Amino acid sequence: FLLQGSYLFWALLVAGLYLLMHADAFAWTSMYILVSNAAPRKDYLGFINGLLNQVIGFTYMVGPLVSGYLWSWSLKHTLPYPFNSHLAWVASSIPLLVAWYMTLGIPESVNVFVSGSNEQSHSVSDDNE
Repeated sequence: FLLQGSYLFWALLVAGLYLLMHADAFAWTSMYILVSNAAPRKDYLGFINGLLNQVIGFTYMVGPLVSGYLWSWSLKHTLPYPFNSHLAWVASSIPLLVAWYMTLGIPESVNVFVSGSNEQSHSVSDDNE
């Protein structure tokens, strides 16, 4: 039967995508917090976050472009590993390893919780008194 075992496949696929989406949300949130904490002054926050968004957009453009080219090239040629169909995956692991190595050098000064000021916040009932 063609669909035998497909329920397990789809259950694992949905669970994996669920974990991927939540891990992605945690990663982006952590990255924005680290970059904001690394700003030398508060008046640079807009510029730094804008620059971060530009870099993210650039990587969203370049990643598929380069990976697609490498995938296409590797399928056209009959070369041994790592230049066969695994080339795009091997090439994508290189920036990931570089990024991992760079995270080892993040200073502790960036890992600081900066609480907001609650002095200006008040409830609606305070206005009526």
